[in-house]
Amino acid sequence: MFETLLTEPAVLVLPVDHPLAQRYTPKQAVPLEALILVRRAGAPGLYANFLARLDALQVPVRVVAEVERMMSNINLVASGTGISIVPASMQGAHPHSVVYRSLPRSAGIEAPITLVYRSESGGPMSDRFLALVRRVARQLGPVRRTAQAR
Repeated sequence: MFETLLTEPAVLVLPVDHPLAQRYTPKQAVPLEALILVRRAGAPGLYANFLARLDALQVPVRVVAEVERMMSNINLVASGTGISIVPASMQGAHPHSVVYRSLPRSAGIEAPITLVYRSESGGPMSDRFLALVRRVARQLGPVRRTAQAR
């Protein structure tokens, strides 16, 4: 089962020498000349939602790299390969090589924080763990329960 516990905003990540790195504001359109994505298997909600939103806005996209891991994504941005979006919690990685900028609220791009577990009970310890994770998620922010089998 996949269960979305929380969502967090996504942020734009740019190389420090990118023309928008110092003068970007969330109201600006971002040229997507070279986009780096984490493969959908690694971040299905964030990138599927992002690509769907760009498609709805009829924004042309040129993906130059797809990677397995979020840190590989940021590493490629740091090397100047392109730009990307990442969950806001990733801010701080490579602080001397990349900059993070907020996306417009109207973009509605969020990164889901998803709990993955087997649908059959794993026993009392697993059940207690699931209950604890859900309780902590409720305390941290709005819960959007979208459990689904995959």
